[in-house]
Amino acid sequence: MEQAQRDAHAAGVEEGRALGRAEADREADKALADALGRVEQQLAALVRAQQAELALRRENTPRIALSVVRKLFPAFVRRHGLAEVEAVVAGFLEELAEEPKLVIKVHEAWLDRLRERIDALAARHGFPGTVTVLADHRLGELDVKADWGAGGAERDATSLWREIERLAGDLLADRPGGPGTPVPMAAVTPVPVAAALPDPIPVPAE
Repeated sequence: MEQAQRDAHAAGVEEGRALGRAEADREADKALADALGRVEQQLAALVRAQQAELALRRENTPRIALSVVRKLFPAFVRRHGLAEVEAVVAGFLEELAEEPKLVIKVHEAWLDRLRERIDALAARHGFPGTVTVLADHRLGELDVKADWGAGGAERDATSLWREIERLAGDLLADRPGGPGTPVPMAAVTPVPVAAALPDPIPVPAE
């Protein structure tokens, strides 16, 4: 009788232990599932944040590029503007070598220095005629206009820049902040920019 009681007690203890282990296992499984759920939510939030950041960068790329060009353009003109203008004038002199007279119009900033160099430029590029250099207040610093009586041609960098601004404005118009939203230049690392300028465009003589 006593042995039966001891056996029953031992069985009860073992059953209690088994139930305790099962409950502990259930709690551990639940805790693990909860932890995995939280990790999944956090990963999803990180992915959404990363996607939002990438989208913002894509949206800001044209605006940043335009801001960089705006910032670097004045320095480019100061350092290389005269050389750019002289290169265009040299092209006119070579193309129009058969003309007896050529009138070159430039921005007033280059007038004196170009006048000093024009005879040497004409000789170097095989232009035997007469070349007159005038200033035109309507021209931008990289614009050059040539007239030779029967016609004319110009390199209109000012119009090109306006077209770039217009296209950039159209591109950014439907984005947050629109085309007028400035980009803080402190957040932009300056990089070398090579200016791409058009070939001279023939125009009718005035």
